[in-house]
Amino acid sequence: TVVLPPIQRLQRGTPHLLSFAQQRLWFLAQMNPHSPVYNMPAALRISGKLNVEALTLALTDLTERQEALRSQFVSDHGQPQLIIRDQVDFNLALDHAASEEELATKIATEAHTPFDLAKDALFRATLVQCTNNESVLLMNMHHIISDGVSVQILIKELATLYARRAYQLPLRLPERKVQYVDYAHWQRNWLQGEVLQQQ
Repeated sequence: TVVLPPIQRLQRGTPHLLSFAQQRLWFLAQMNPHSPVYNMPAALRISGKLNVEALTLALTDLTERQEALRSQFVSDHGQPQLIIRDQVDFNLALDHAASEEELATKIATEAHTPFDLAKDALFRATLVQCTNNESVLLMNMHHIISDGVSVQILIKELATLYARRAYQLPLRLPERKVQYVDYAHWQRNWLQGEVLQQQ
């Protein structure tokens, strides 16, 4: 059996290494920077009265909790580095759709709008109001900060954080002791030399 070293939390405030998967996606983005092929869009239909202020605060809570959602990927002499932005209030865009056809167009437009890995927020959201009691939350992330499993976690956490904000419930999510940036550093340090060759 292989005994793996523990994942340690890194000191924040300095540029960080990318995981191997992130470096691959960063490289592909340099080859085709305006491609939306690695976008991960989602459209969540919401029925009933929605507290927009609570949703905006919940999205802010989520980006504060999940550092990957406020990561950017810059180039330093041709080498990628990950920068974690300081927490800022989440910018929830607001829009309207008068028909299902118009809504479908807005969903497609958002899904195909590319990200600039070095400049853009890599997690964005737009709330589209369809009727007084129905809206659709469009969320989009770049694959460099997310995958299919983490999207499900994100949606569950957002629902919990919204309930806490909207209904003033004492809901608490478990503290995150490590983040993906800690895993990336661990991966880079573990997968070297003989271990890397074996793997």
